[in-house]
Parts: sequence; C-alpha cells; structure tokens
Amino acid sequence: MDRLQTFLAAALLAGLAACGSESPSDWELPDPAVAQEWFGEDARVSLSGNVLELRGTIPAEFLRRGGSIWAESGPYFYIFNVKVQELLEQYPDLAGVRAIAYTEDGEEVARAMLRRDAITGGQFEHGVRLASRAQTEGTESPRRVEDLIQFGEEYTEYEYRER
Repeated sequence: MDRLQTFLAAALLAGLAACGSESPSDWELPDPAVAQEWFGEDARVSLSGNVLELRGTIPAEFLRRGGSIWAESGPYFYIFNVKVQELLEQYPDLAGVRAIAYTEDGEEVARAMLRRDAITGGQFEHGVRLASRAQTEGTESPRRVEDLIQFGEEYTEYEYRER
C-alpha cells in the first residue's frame, strides 16, 4: 500500500509540474506588426498578455449621422473580421480579441472582448457576414448595423460609453 501511495503522489507531482511548465514566453502568438498591416493605419494593434487588442477610430461623420449605433458597432467591425478568425485558428494560445473604438479626439466610445471559447466557427462566419452587410448597407439600412450589435452583444463582453 505504501508503494502505491508513493507512486500516486509522484504521478500527481509530475502532472502538476507539467501543467505549470508552460510560461507566457512559451506561448505562440501573432506578431502585432503583421496584424497591423491587415487593419490599416486607422487601427493600432498590440498584445495584452495573450489577448490581441485592436484600437480603432470611428470617423466623426459616422458618429454625427449614426450616433450611438455607429459608436456601439465600432468594436464589432474589428472583431468579426476574417483576419481575426484566421488568427484565432492559427494561434491556439491566443485567448481572445479585444476591440476598442475611439472618436477622432481620442475619447473611448465602446469596447468588446471576444473570448476564443465564446463562439464556434460557424457562428463566427455569421458574424463576419453581418459585419460585411453592416459595412456595405448600414448607411441606407441602419437595421444592418443593429443586427451586428445584437450579434456582438450575444458573444462578447462589451461596454459602451454614454453619449
């Protein structure tokens, strides 16, 4: 019986050591500079731990015309993007994507965080389609933008600034 207990204790310790052996420096994460190229000069891309952060500016004309709808939708245009989907597929250590939308004056208006495990591939593809339709049809049909916001709120942790 003592041998069995010793063996189990050693196995448990070995298992615990293996679980803790991966440090953040061992994570395989995307290069923010490469991701920056995908999102253009209006966005800033960085890593915060193993979360990709996308910071983008919403043009003043959109905020004047669309008000809070365009402000709230800002993060979702960044998150529900085929490039973000590719990054989540290519980098299993990437825990999620946080997008933060700002006015041209640098004032934060909205943020959303999509965790890797919050959405499936099919749902993500639906989000990409919604973002695409909102981008192309949103000015004429604000309902498209509202659809994107509702979808984003279902899968992300979000926060909007009062306007």
